[in-house]
Order: sequence, then C-alpha cells, then structure tokens
Amino acid sequence: MSLILSLALFAGCACQSGRCCRQCKSSCSLRQTQAPSNEALIGKVAEEMKTSLMAKDVERVMALFSDNFSTTTMPDKDSAQALIEYGLSMGFFDTCEISYDLADLTLEGDKAQLYPFRLQSGSDLITAHVEMSKELAGWKITGLSVEGI
Repeated sequence: MSLILSLALFAGCACQSGRCCRQCKSSCSLRQTQAPSNEALIGKVAEEMKTSLMAKDVERVMALFSDNFSTTTMPDKDSAQALIEYGLSMGFFDTCEISYDLADLTLEGDKAQLYPFRLQSGSDLITAHVEMSKELAGWKITGLSVEGI
C-alpha cells in the first residue's frame, strides 16, 4: 500500500524527486505554475503606478504608458508626462494619498478600464479613469481621463 502511495506522489511531482512538491511546495523550480490572470496583471500595473507616483519617479510611471496612448485632452504620451511633471512641480505628490481599492475593473478581451483611481493631496481630490490594453509587452495604459484638475 505504501509503495502505491509513494509511486502516486512521485509521479505527481514535476521535478520527479517525490519530495519537492510535498515538502517545500513553492521552491520547486520545475513545478508547473498557472499564469497570472489578466485581473492580477492589471492589478500589478495599478500598484506600480501608485508606487511610482508616490516615489515621484516619472520615468517608472511613463514606462506603464503605451506608445499608443491618446485621449481627447491628452493627445499623446508626452502630454500625460507633462501633466504628471506639472503635478510634481506644484507639490501635489508631496502629501498625496493614492488608492484604487474601491475601483471597479471592467475587462473585455484585451481592453480594460479601472475607475476610480483616486489621488488626494490635502483638500484636492483627483479621480482618474484609467484605460488599458494588452500589448506584446503586457498591459499598458492607453487612456486616462481625470476629474478635479
């Protein structure tokens, strides 16, 4: 009986050691893992945007934007960068609190919308509607509309 159980456990281990997946679970480099969901990947973009803005790292923020970024108020990626740099120069991000924990995510194929992405500095509140598209390099910000400026 124990031989059958051992063979079953051995056969189920991707690294064929029989111990790896039972004992250390996640440390097996050969263990098959499931790819992150689109929701998880979009969440990483939102978290990176929050972290980068709070760090006042414009280069990291802009790396999240698609080269195809365009909105009616910001026709290209450079316009978005100018808006972020303006906020930095005015001290908006010095005491800014950023949250997206109450945001709704709408996902349709390779397009996503996240709203509201909230930025509050003192009594100033900016609410952003973030649009993303799945590109070869991953999920990128392709549109952004802001209220409260």
